[in-house]
Amino acid sequence: MKTRKAIAVVKAMQQAAAPVPPAPAPAAAAAAKKAKVNARLNRVISVLVANPKKPSSKSFARFNLYRNGMTVGEYVKAGGRVGDCGYDQKKGLLP
Repeated sequence: MKTRKAIAVVKAMQQAAAPVPPAPAPAAAAAAKKAKVNARLNRVISVLVANPKKPSSKSFARFNLYRNGMTVGEYVKAGGRVGDCGYDQKKGLLP
């Protein structure tokens, strides 16, 4: 006959050996990331101010690529950077 202590040890070992729930599938994580990127690239740009950048800078040239009604994806294809949109939005140059 088993003692209470022995029963507790057996239960603890069984719980430790219990299967670990599987991690999210890499395909699901990749699909979620792709959806997030697509949502960001499909946002429409509207310029609130004239180009405030220093005329001799590279950011001045990239800011000139912005057009009202253009999507972020179109801006990137034209030579802009996704990071520029976020920065300019934080600075109040884009809504």
